[in-house]
Amino acid sequence: MRYSLIFVVLALLGVAPASAQTDDARVAEIIERLTNAYGGDALTELQSVSIVSYRRLAWPGQGQTAGFVEYERDRLRKHFDLVNEHGSVERWTHQNGNAYHNRFVVNADGATALDYFEMSATPSERGGFWQWFNTDFRSTDTLLAYRIATGSLEIEYLGTEEYRGVVHDKIALEVSPETQRAIVYISRADGLIHRLTMMREIGEVNLLFAEHRMVGGVRHASEFYIYLGDTLTEFDTAITFVPNVDVQASLVVGDGFSQPAENVEQSEMTVEQVGEGVFMVGREDYGLFVLDGDGVISVNAYAGLKDRYEAFTEHLGRDVPLKGLIVTHHHSDHMDAVGEAIELGATLHLTNESHKTLQSTRDDMDEISLDILTADDRVGPLSIYVRGTSHASENAFVYHSGAKALFQDDHYHGLVADGPSRVQPSALEMYRIIVGLGLDVDYVLSGHARKAERWDDFAAAANGPNAGDPCPSEREICRL
Repeated sequence: MRYSLIFVVLALLGVAPASAQTDDARVAEIIERLTNAYGGDALTELQSVSIVSYRRLAWPGQGQTAGFVEYERDRLRKHFDLVNEHGSVERWTHQNGNAYHNRFVVNADGATALDYFEMSATPSERGGFWQWFNTDFRSTDTLLAYRIATGSLEIEYLGTEEYRGVVHDKIALEVSPETQRAIVYISRADGLIHRLTMMREIGEVNLLFAEHRMVGGVRHASEFYIYLGDTLTEFDTAITFVPNVDVQASLVVGDGFSQPAENVEQSEMTVEQVGEGVFMVGREDYGLFVLDGDGVISVNAYAGLKDRYEAFTEHLGRDVPLKGLIVTHHHSDHMDAVGEAIELGATLHLTNESHKTLQSTRDDMDEISLDILTADDRVGPLSIYVRGTSHASENAFVYHSGAKALFQDDHYHGLVADGPSRVQPSALEMYRIIVGLGLDVDYVLSGHARKAERWDDFAAAANGPNAGDPCPSEREICRL
């Protein structure tokens, strides 16, 4: 009680208790040590930086097989004008047979998102420099050190922890207001940042920085690693960091861009008939529902199966049992609804790789009704063709002859309202597989798109000049 009274009196007098004064002094000492380690005045007086990164990315559960996950190409070009808080981050990545190429620019004209495949430019209301690029300041140790040294951040001292045999001070901070809280490990031996930890819904994420080098009077980590739990998901062992370079040419949006095509509205749950007894059901993510006798068979094990099933039976006006669920491939996001299907009493129809994944995640396999699909198989009125592509070693392409409809996952998404969408490399592979099978297809259906794309439109796009090209822009980032 006496301590509390003293604390209140000190607060009224504007005098912080000794513990708070000690923490403030510790934080000040840590910032000074950090600043000196990264270059002193050269760090605090940074004008601009350019960063080149050739990362490798492997997202858990997204490999060619259920056995392991390949590290895919993930390239970045970052340019920041630190004085005016302008920036440009360009990213090209090629994962699981699909390529993406975007750039985000913040300059005096505002914020713009660029898509080099669609050659579209979208003005953004997301915010300014820190809303767009706060993650880049967390994932680059020198920029994080710059922000700590110059940003007047609210920093909480968390004590010390030994990491890799060296005592580190731990501080907690937000790179900018209302962003992810991070815990930063700063070595007492060399003053450098070696680790950053964040807690997210998916688990603990650790960013590790290593092999620090001095360039232009400023130190930076040339190696970078990201762990999700105990899994290495991304790394780069040859980061190029150039301080105080002229970046203005890189902050220009450029010519040749237009407004993006209007996409199909997907925010509401919909049930749409594709053919006699054949329905597409979903919101953002979709499943095929096909009547089979007194029951129904669904395709696509993306999360939300129960919601789709309830919407379907409500639309039908009667209850029908879910007899089966066809799992198109083993990727983790396309197996999330397996538990829901089991609870609904459905038989699982799985590829071999999906079966392996299920075995590694459940201990009740003996109690599950399941069927392993063959290369050419049939479930009720559905013909199933299991084929390999660059997306996965086994993909179930599901065909309904009455509706002349083909359902597939992750190869092609019919998102554009008026006309076909871009044909990814894996979509071109799928096109050739379906043509080779000689199937009579009128519509292509997707687990990630509401629209039933006309086969003729898809085929025209698949035979177009840039179909399957991972680098139609021919920009340096994707040519190498």
